[in-house]
Amino acid sequence: MMNKVFLFLSISFTCVLLEAFFSMFELASVSFNKVRLQYYLSKNYRKAKMLDYLLKKPSRLFGTTLIAVNTVLLMGSEAARRFYLSLGLSPDFAPISQFILVVIFGELAPLFAARRHPEHVAFFGVPIIYFISKLLSPFTYLISLFTKNKKTEIFLTKEEIQKAFEEKTQFSNIDKAVRTIFSLKNLKAKDLMLPLWFFKMVDSKAILEDIKKLSNLHYILVYHKNKNQIVSIVKLKDILKTTSKERIINYGSSPWFIIENSSILDILKQFRHNNQIIAVVLNKLGQATGMLTLDMIFDRIFEMEKVKHLEKKEVFIEKNISGKMLVSDFNKKFKANIPFDKNKTLSDVIFEFLGYHPSIGEVVFLENFEFIIKKTSLFKTKSILVRNIR
Repeated sequence: MMNKVFLFLSISFTCVLLEAFFSMFELASVSFNKVRLQYYLSKNYRKAKMLDYLLKKPSRLFGTTLIAVNTVLLMGSEAARRFYLSLGLSPDFAPISQFILVVIFGELAPLFAARRHPEHVAFFGVPIIYFISKLLSPFTYLISLFTKNKKTEIFLTKEEIQKAFEEKTQFSNIDKAVRTIFSLKNLKAKDLMLPLWFFKMVDSKAILEDIKKLSNLHYILVYHKNKNQIVSIVKLKDILKTTSKERIINYGSSPWFIIENSSILDILKQFRHNNQIIAVVLNKLGQATGMLTLDMIFDRIFEMEKVKHLEKKEVFIEKNISGKMLVSDFNKKFKANIPFDKNKTLSDVIFEFLGYHPSIGEVVFLENFEFIIKKTSLFKTKSILVRNIR
């Protein structure tokens, strides 16, 4: 008698935990930072490939979790009924207790955890969901046929390289340019890129009348909340005849992201394949750190001078400070005007600005200052490298 009681109770609780797992993984997957996912894919991270496989076809992810959740939900409900019967009670009471357990421990708690730690949850559960999705692949095979894309190879032909030389006839020493091209194989994106602060950046909520006066710029970078999160690139020529009250992000195009350690030769091939002329460079944390254009690569090959508005800006301050420093003390010491509560610490300000506790190496831009996280604890930022860019 008692063995049956513990058996059905164990099955019921196990089903609730399994439902929590599937629900948590589903939300974590759709909340996963797409930029960081692309970074992990560029590093051939096995779990990132599994997650990308699920996200490319929604039927794989949502179909798998839907079937799994409903299966364990039915099993758990039946186990709860058998549990009450084994105690000599009416099984009609089972839905009440099961409803409370499922809502709190099977839905709400897992969803909060998934929203707070999407990367950890997604990578933890993706091998299991990937395996289950393979078992259920016959049900989603027909749908996947309609979304299968053929991948084309990218390369530069001999004629294209020759044409590039012909268009630069003002340079007399072609041999020197050829040597420069062969030296590109040793260069990375971070060697040629220009940092973000060289470019005009506006918030995604900005309207056109705020930036139309910037007629000397070719590109405007649009960020969301943090200047490391570039969400759109706007060409000035596309907004000259538009309504001034409209949001600038409506006229931008999705940025193309590359990794800072990518080879320049590989990037040159990708420029040709993607028909792009500008790329956002990401660091190892998936944060935007600079921009690279096709012209920059050609300028390196033919040693053209950089335009004046892209000249390197001087760094006046570079100093390690404590995360416990108050905003009032920082403003006074560095003659700044950070628009936050003066009684808050810099650690609190960074958390409030980002919406989460930063990792080592993350970069935050506030006013004319760049804050690089150097040391953290579980809930605080302990050490920060601050730079003043003018």
